[in-house]
Formats: sequence, structure tokens, C-alpha cells
Amino acid sequence: MKKSLFLTMALAGSMAFPTLSHAEVTQVSFKTTTMYTSQGVYARNAPSVDSDIVTTIPKNTAIKVIGIAQKSWYRVLLNNEIVYVYKEYVTAKKPLPAVVKKGYVKNTDGVALAVRAGASSKTKKIGSLKEGASVQLTKNYTASSKDAFFQIIYKNQLAYVSSKYISFAAIPVQTTKIGMVRNNSDVPLKIRQKPTTQSKILGTLKNGDSVTFAKPYKKGATDGWYKIKYKGKTAYVASQYIVLMFP
Repeated sequence: MKKSLFLTMALAGSMAFPTLSHAEVTQVSFKTTTMYTSQGVYARNAPSVDSDIVTTIPKNTAIKVIGIAQKSWYRVLLNNEIVYVYKEYVTAKKPLPAVVKKGYVKNTDGVALAVRAGASSKTKKIGSLKEGASVQLTKNYTASSKDAFFQIIYKNQLAYVSSKYISFAAIPVQTTKIGMVRNNSDVPLKIRQKPTTQSKILGTLKNGDSVTFAKPYKKGATDGWYKIKYKGKTAYVASQYIVLMFP
């Protein structure tokens, strides 16, 4: 019959466990929990900063935790030895893979690229990326890769995007200084002195009128107001009634 770890755990948390031989370890039933080091950390032979250092465990290493000692230490099974690691440097969250290369969103025809929780169009959508946006790829993907989805890091989490919309060369971002009034029906669009509906009205524009921007705007811009040139000065119009015009 195997010995139960819980008999061993009943000992005082401050008591250091002896190093076990391989034969002794294989005879003990250990219930382990996989956790990860959040930084490089010392593994010690007792739950104390004054105890001897057995080894240094690198950051993002998976370790087998078998219990807690003195509230601030994890008891860990490492290379057939019981060692102690300070809890502050251990996390249950699996570390993200390293970013290997950068890619860019391409050919979406103005539609944002869906970012998904899994490598399938049926998985949950957790975000989106505009055309030209950069993506952090976790593998050395190439243009000839057969993967339908590429794994990426998105907002500090693992995610996936359709590979057919990813380029490996930076895509020039289109900008324009020309716009046109649209979707304003028969109500004139007000030109304001400042970007607020409380600001002074300087003039109006009809549906189909063109405007010249005082600064270039990127394709897919989401500004609430566009800064325009009006009678030699700068002014503002609500962007929801303006369509950006590109060559």
C-alpha cells in the first residue's frame, strides 16, 4: 500500500522535509497541482529565506505544488526532492508563449478582422483588428503556412485570427484630406467652431457637399469630429455624417 501524502502534510509547516531518494518518492502517493513561476526563484530546502538554496527555477517554469508551508511557501516536488518556493513568485496562470514575429491585417475591405478564442470561426469572438493593424504571432508562420488560423497574443491573452487576412509585410495606411457629407437627409450639417454640439455654429453643409480636412485622416478613422478647413480657418463637423474619400 502506498503511503498517503496527507500523513506527511500533517507535520508542522515549519518543519523541513528530508530529501527523498528516488525509491522513496516512487512509493509515496503525491497529489500535485501544476503552477508556474512568475519570475526566476530560489528553491530552498526549508520554508525560510535563511535556508539553503537547492537550485534556481527559471521564470515561466511549470512546477508540481504538493502543499503549503507556513502560509507563505509552496511545498514543491522537484527532481524527486521536496523543496520550498516562496508563494509570491508562483502563479496558477499558465504563461503566454513568446511572440516570434509580427504580422499585419490585410484585405478586409474595411471590415474589422475578428479575433477569436479558438482556431475556428465558430469559437467566441473576443475582439477585432482593423486593416493594417499589427498582430503578435506566437509561431514562425510564413505565407506558405497551411494553418487556417494563426495563433496570436491579443490584449495579453492567447487568441486566433484567420490566416488569409494576415500579411508579413507592413501595409501602408491610407490617409485622405477629402470628405463628403452623407446620410444627412434634408437637414443641413452644422459646422462648429469647436468639436462639441455646444459650440458656436459657423455655417452649414448640404448632403453631397465636399469638405477639406485640416489634417489627414486614416482609413477607418473613428473620431467623433473631423477637423476641417472653413473660410480660411479650422472648424469641426460630426464625423457620422462624413464619408472619407480616397483616390
